Amino acid sequence: MTVLKTTESRVASEKTEMTAQSRLETRRRAFLDAANAAFLEKGYAGTTLGDIIARSGGSRQTLYALFGGKQGLFEATVAERNAEIFRPLRAEGQLDRAPEDVLVEIGIRFLQIVLTPEAIGVFRLVVAEGPTMRELSERFWALGPARTILAFENYFAEETSRGVLDLPDANQAARQLQGILLGNFHMKCVLGVGDLPSNKEIEVFVRAAVKRFLGGCTPGLFRGAAEFGFAGQAAVAAQAEGQHDDVGDAGQGAGGEWVGQQNGGEDDDAKQ
Repeated sequence: MTVLKTTESRVASEKTEMTAQSRLETRRRAFLDAANAAFLEKGYAGTTLGDIIARSGGSRQTLYALFGGKQGLFEATVAERNAEIFRPLRAEGQLDRAPEDVLVEIGIRFLQIVLTPEAIGVFRLVVAEGPTMRELSERFWALGPARTILAFENYFAEETSRGVLDLPDANQAARQLQGILLGNFHMKCVLGVGDLPSNKEIEVFVRAAVKRFLGGCTPGLFRGAAEFGFAGQAAVAAQAEGQHDDVGDAGQGAGGEWVGQQNGGEDDDAKQ
């Protein structure tokens, strides 16, 4: 009988704890949503804790306990978006997947999240208020773009160590891929030019961007394509897409005999 009562007591205690955690998470979500709406409407500097509390229906004590203040709320909104983008990289078995599959999945999530009206609004806010509030810009960079770069960098470093990719400077490659993915979509959305891209447009763009990016960092492909000009690079990209035969001699002649150079051959200048 004593054992039964102890078990029942423990179960009841666990249910109470789970209910409390659920309520706390609901309150946390309400604060974040209220803060995001207030920031977008009034700007960071123009938003007060009173505004956020009034919108959320919570208490100042709970807000301070969860976030520490207005800056903590802003940081949490930025960090949450970044965590959502790279959630797939934390899943088991990612290193067993082809890099193209992993990067396409991440790239699509990346654009779908940073191109939302809320994310664009926060970016505009930071650009507008950053010059007079440097700490705001620094925290946004540290919790957003910098974490994006670091996540890509760590992935590239691991795949390079396994011989899957050939990226001696993983940080540079991460910054380059981030720039490629943002492309004109982000700039147009920030400026309010045109409509948001559809999910299909994002997928098509990301697949093409990742394929071209990987064409220059996959072991076994023709290294040093930049030495041979545009035609040589086109041949490398074409081979990465399985279309090398279509390019034919485009990588030769106009770009120097790049196949020969790979095997120690002489370039056109040397022959002259």
